[in-house]
Amino acid sequence: MINIFFIVPYPELKPIINEIYNNHPFKKSLNVNFLVMTVDMVRKYKMEKVYDVYVGRNFTFKELKKMYPNKAILEIPITGYDIVQAICEAHEKYHPKKIGIIGRFLKFFNVLDFNNLEEIGNCQLISYPIDEVHDMETSIRKAKKDKCDCIVGGYSTTLYVKDKGIDAVTIKVSKETIYKVFEEAIHIAQAIHEEREKSEILRIITKTSNTGIFYINSEKNIEEINDEAKKYFLNTDIDTYNRSIFQIAPFMKDAINTCFETGNIVSNKLYTFKNITISVDYTPVKVDNIISGIIICFFTVTKVQQLESQIRKKMSEKGLVAKYKFSDIIYKSSVFKNLIQNAKKYAAVSSNILIVGETGTGKELFVQSIHNESSRKDESFVGVNCAALSTNLLESELFGYEEGAFTGSKKGGQIGLFELAHKGTLFLDEISEIPISFQSKLLRVLQEHEVRRVGGTTFIPIDVRIITATNKNMKKLLAEGKFREDLLYRLDVLKLLIPPLRERKEDIIELFKYYLNYHCQKLGFIMPSFSKEAEFIISNYKFPGNIRELINITERLSVLKNNDVVSKEDMLTMLYQDDIDDNKAYDLTLPNDLFINCEKEDEKEKANIKNILMSVNHNKIKAAEKLGIDRTTLWRKMKKYGI
Repeated sequence: MINIFFIVPYPELKPIINEIYNNHPFKKSLNVNFLVMTVDMVRKYKMEKVYDVYVGRNFTFKELKKMYPNKAILEIPITGYDIVQAICEAHEKYHPKKIGIIGRFLKFFNVLDFNNLEEIGNCQLISYPIDEVHDMETSIRKAKKDKCDCIVGGYSTTLYVKDKGIDAVTIKVSKETIYKVFEEAIHIAQAIHEEREKSEILRIITKTSNTGIFYINSEKNIEEINDEAKKYFLNTDIDTYNRSIFQIAPFMKDAINTCFETGNIVSNKLYTFKNITISVDYTPVKVDNIISGIIICFFTVTKVQQLESQIRKKMSEKGLVAKYKFSDIIYKSSVFKNLIQNAKKYAAVSSNILIVGETGTGKELFVQSIHNESSRKDESFVGVNCAALSTNLLESELFGYEEGAFTGSKKGGQIGLFELAHKGTLFLDEISEIPISFQSKLLRVLQEHEVRRVGGTTFIPIDVRIITATNKNMKKLLAEGKFREDLLYRLDVLKLLIPPLRERKEDIIELFKYYLNYHCQKLGFIMPSFSKEAEFIISNYKFPGNIRELINITERLSVLKNNDVVSKEDMLTMLYQDDIDDNKAYDLTLPNDLFINCEKEDEKEKANIKNILMSVNHNKIKAAEKLGIDRTTLWRKMKKYGI
């Protein structure tokens, strides 16, 4: 969009300028926002829009230069021809004996021959050059004193003179002059627009980090292309500029047209050509809300996969990724629902958290979910098992070390886990296993929020959220002198107690079926259904290894299952019945009436399925719909009952 603001020196000029604008050949090819106002209108007009080019005459021009020092300001010139025309008009209208010519323009009109002009006007001419508007009144008084009976000047001058009762003629501007000024304004505005467009293109290219880059204009022709794009699309011997993008990439047509039509970014479009798969993004370039072209960025999928693989490997090696979220937690019990609600509240603050629970209850699942729910989710997540490291290793891993700090240290030293977790979360698993000799050093870091590397002399400030986990009774460790009380108070600000699986029986079947289905899918099997007896056994099993043990059992069952229904015998086999009698935790004494009731329910279900099948002439699709189950489930039940 080209923006031009014309301020005309007198009202009669306004329709002339509008006529030039409406008939100008550039009007159809250029998007021009054009505004014309008289000097009087501008004084009342509140300027809300900034224009590319301003045009004014005489004192208006001078005022515009003051108001917009960094904008293009054009002056409508006053020519000798314009002055002659004004003198002739004065002679015809008023027959003056002496004409006073007043204006700023006289200072720049050195070639004016007043003798010749006096002959044309048949009168005496006196000039009164002025610098500022406030000099006008003085000049008029002087002209009056010099007995000038007519004044020739700009619009402001003649308005002022008429109020004084003196004849006056306004110096008009020729149509040819206005046309030239208009053309100059168009060219300047065009140049400004093109520069702005190029700046915007460069800004977007600089911002873009993808590999291959095109820039196409509104005609869909290539204006810019980088070497990487040429490598895949073009022969470098061919002139690539101003060629249609569709000549070299016809498959981009739909996306390019959509981008131009909607003005929205089109992302992640996949194409395959020359046995190469590329992902392409289309970004419109907007200047004053008008789309002037599109930046096309592409990269090969192979490169992306390689880069992603490298990043994942590095991040995984450093332990900087939290994989799980609260939505990944499988549960049905109200106990776990309340526990997750509290954990989400904890995630909203940055206080340290202590998570307590038996082995295999899912403590790390909660830790990662809290991190991913918190304001630190986009920062590092660093985890370390404190039980796996000796005192010396724990110190160097957590705090880092300088080069030469000890024998075998890496050249250049190593950054510590506290530093890696800066702005993020540090998870210290099995915190109860930290040696008492190291606990004071950890306490100081938590108090001061800074670390000093092993062998270093400077302290490094850190901002880390600490989450710890343990499967031990921390109060018992305090009583035994194995854990510092002041350190525990620093860690145990917020606490989550994760109950063992045996205390939330509602979740057992839910978890069991979820993981059995997961393992069956991995092996390409159909997940079996469960008999009532099998479900009872699962629900009443104590699971001393908690979810970790449950996952192992489901994997074992997915491999060893013999039919489509898991029976009581199958379940007892999976749970190692031979070992259960010697362990009270595996109390699986089943009441006889349960199995009797289960058998009665099975007979009832068998009869119902038979009746439904007969009513629909053994059409299994209709039978499944009537029973409210899918065809696979109906097939299993028919096989179970021998129908």
